[in-house]
This record gives sequence, structure tokens and C-alpha cells, in this order.
Amino acid sequence: MAVANTPIASAEALADGQRRVHFVTTPKMSTYLLFLGIGDFERIATEVEGTDIGVGVNRGDTERGRFALGEAARLLRYYNDYFGVHYPLPKLDLVVAPGAIAGGNMENWGAIFFSQKGLLFDPKSSTEADRQAVFLTVAHEMSHQWFGDLVTMAWWDNLWLNEGFAQWMMIKAADDLHPEWKAGLQALAIAEAGKRADAKPSTHPIVQPVWTASQAEQAFDSITYNKRATVIGMLEAYVGPAAFRDGVRRYMHVHAYGNTVDADLWREVQAVAGKPVLGVEADFTRQPGLPLLKVEAERTSGTGMKVVLSPARFAEDPSTIAAA
Repeated sequence: MAVANTPIASAEALADGQRRVHFVTTPKMSTYLLFLGIGDFERIATEVEGTDIGVGVNRGDTERGRFALGEAARLLRYYNDYFGVHYPLPKLDLVVAPGAIAGGNMENWGAIFFSQKGLLFDPKSSTEADRQAVFLTVAHEMSHQWFGDLVTMAWWDNLWLNEGFAQWMMIKAADDLHPEWKAGLQALAIAEAGKRADAKPSTHPIVQPVWTASQAEQAFDSITYNKRATVIGMLEAYVGPAAFRDGVRRYMHVHAYGNTVDADLWREVQAVAGKPVLGVEADFTRQPGLPLLKVEAERTSGTGMKVVLSPARFAEDPSTIAAA
């Protein structure tokens, strides 16, 4: 079976026993999202709001792919509504590798590529933690179909436009579609991971210059994923969920099939919310560190007490951070 970003347009048998497959032309897209997979796959599928959704697994693994297929169908409806733009390709395949792939999973447009542990769930032997991990992985990668694929960062210094948003979006989707999981507790773990990475001397701003391929590779870290996801959650709380969603919808409509920088998103959110979002986000994305406010009680003359507030920077070792 051959799988690509778009559906098969036609196929023909050749005289030497091979098979030639033609795919439908893709829309305008970033070249790094190109996908071509060939293997002994089995495909199970369903249709949601006019989109053919399929899970391609290694032969014999179809039952282990059904949970992901069902959740992908729910997520497609959810994202169609949240982003205000219908999924733009005629099909979406979730394709499982025969093992693990570099980076874990890859959000190729219309053909997401997963390591086995990211997609397969066996109801007879997998745990509840496995179930939730598969959902979060599928939710993360599917959100990229809009935020990263339909609208793509202009350069790797804005990698968070892909990864930080997807990290935040997967928790939001879990909260809305599976409230019984209490996914907010996982959001706390994400926040803590980003905060701890940011507390080290090796931290860097969320938006950082990227000049080489190795620098781009290094940008895939906890600051980009976890701190950025936390800052996005903070900004959503600041403007309100409805205003934030409407700003994201405006961003999708204005920049579909194009490239953006971070200010393009925040400009649309600011226009809807009527709050200085661009100024607020710049303080958290253009410099490293998170603010720490110390509250201390001091005794005054007699039996009086006063509260003393002092600003600082959150750090595992304040002296090391100061030296940096």
C-alpha cells in the first residue's frame, strides 16, 4: 500500500509486476510536510464532516488502531469548530511506523506519521495511562494540521507557533472531550517542566535566533514546548477563552496557506480582546526567566507587622542565574 498527503487519484499495473500510483495534487504547503509511505499496511477508516479519516497499521494490528481512529474522528469535529476553518484536505491518514521514528511522531499534512506507542492501544493489555497518552499524542499532531500545516511559521525561531501551541491545544481538547480525565493536572506537569528548564542558566527566550540546522534541532526543547504552552494558557486566561478562540479563528482565515511570525497571531487576538496582548506576550517570549514575587512579613515597632513585597527571578540557584 502507498500512502501520501493526498488520496490516490489512479493506479495502474505495469508489465513487470510493479504498480504505478498517482496521487491528487496537494495544496500549497511547506516541503518539510511531504509524506510518502509504502508498506504492508492495513487501513481502517471512517468519514467525518466530509473528510475520510483512516488509520494505517502494520498487518494484523487493526484492532489496536480502533481507539485512535475513534478519537481522531471526535478531534476532527472539535478542531473544525475551534479553528473556524474546516479541515482543508479530502483525507487524513494516521500511519503507524513498524517501530519508533526519530522525534516520536511527525505531523505531515494529511498523513501523520506515528511511532507505535503514539497510536496503538490494545484494550486487552494497555493501561489507562496508555489510553490517555495515545489521545494526547493524536490531539497534539492533529492540531498541527491547522496550526503548523495550514499556517506555517516563517522560520524556526518561531517554532513555538507549531509546538508550543500544539502542546497547549492537546490539553484543552482533553479537557473538553474527556473532562473525566482532569487533564488540567497534566497541564500543571507541563508548566512545572517548562518552569524547571527555565530556572537553569542554560535557559533561553522562547523566541530565539536560529541560524543553522543544529540550532533549529536544539530548539525542540522544554522551553519551546512546555514554557510556551504555559504562557499561551496564561494569555487565554488574560483575554478570556472566547476572545482567544475568536482571535485564533481570525488568524487562521487571514494567514491560511501562508507563513507567519508570532506577532501575527497576537495581533489578531489583541484586535478581538481589546487588551495589550502584544506587549504582554513580548515580556514572556523575548527574554528568559519567569518572575518571582516574594512576600515576607516583617515586625515593626511594638506589635505591628508589615508585608514586604520584593521582585526576583525564579531560579534553582539564584546566584548562578544572576551570574548568567
